[in-house]
Amino acid sequence: QNRIIDHAYRLFCENGYPGTTMEAIAAEAGVATQTVYYFFRTKALLLQQVVEVAAAAEAQPRPVMDRPWTRQILTEKNARRALALIVEHGVDIYVRVAPLRPALEVAAASDPDINAYWRAVAVRRKGGMRTFVERLAELHALQPGLTVQRATDVMFVVNSHEVFLGLTRDSGWSVTD
Repeated sequence: QNRIIDHAYRLFCENGYPGTTMEAIAAEAGVATQTVYYFFRTKALLLQQVVEVAAAAEAQPRPVMDRPWTRQILTEKNARRALALIVEHGVDIYVRVAPLRPALEVAAASDPDINAYWRAVAVRRKGGMRTFVERLAELHALQPGLTVQRATDVMFVVNSHEVFLGLTRDSGWSVTD
């Protein structure tokens, strides 16, 4: 399965969603096409798994809120350090998922399953952001008058795939800028 996912990642990044077939993925991975269908059933489900593995950088991806760095954020006593960890690990995810964005956007526009999946990712991401903001609020790091909801909304928009791509792909920034 890992070999299939690795080759699917590369092909989705290079050829996009419509240009990547299950047959091509099977050929690149050195397995029968039926093997790809056996493990993933549809190209949409394979793309979803590719995104999950890329985002987690783990063959068996854990939910974001179960990862060690998340626990570190939620137990951090220094608000600046907690915020730095949020940004650092968010950027790590965006770097790995950004090459898949064109394939995801095309797939979401034409495949209701991918569209629903990507919307669910956004809902989970916003929920995670809220958890982080609640921790920052516990550390008295929110500006006076800034509610947890408003801070969550701002973090969700500013710390996003779209802003990352706007700065790196569209504006030419490097990840270290």
